[in-house]
Amino acid sequence: MLDLQKKYDDLEVRVTALEAATVSGVPQLTVADRIDTLHRRVDDVAENLLDKIDREVGALRSEMRAGFARIDQRFTQIDLKFTQIDEQFVNIDQRFAQIDQRFDKIDQKFAQIDQKFVEIDGRFARVEERLDRLEKRLDSHDDRFDRLESILGRIESKLSN
Repeated sequence: MLDLQKKYDDLEVRVTALEAATVSGVPQLTVADRIDTLHRRVDDVAENLLDKIDREVGALRSEMRAGFARIDQRFTQIDLKFTQIDEQFVNIDQRFAQIDQRFDKIDQKFAQIDQKFVEIDGRFARVEERLDRLEKRLDSHDDRFDRLESILGRIESKLSN
């Protein structure tokens, strides 16, 4: 067992010497120190990456906020245009209502004119009836005049005889 203890001690001395010697190209560092150094480097790289990611995310957030602000401004302008268009449609609707009222007045006037034409047609019908009666009377007068002429012609012929 003594031999085993001697080998163990010898190996421990050798491991300590190796640890104290060069490890992966770094002189005079123990394995533990080397691992700590590597961990610190990995932590530094990770922290640098996180910082860079945070900067990029911040830049993207500000770009997105600016973009959303421009979009909101554009939507505000579009809403304003739609409001103006709605107001124009209200004005157009009012004008159409006025035009409809004018057409209603014109329709009423045409109805009055149509009524007057009906009255005029009635008057013309009565005038035509009067003219027909007058014509009949004149025809009867013509018959009388014809009879008178024949009587006068006979009287004249008797007088001349």
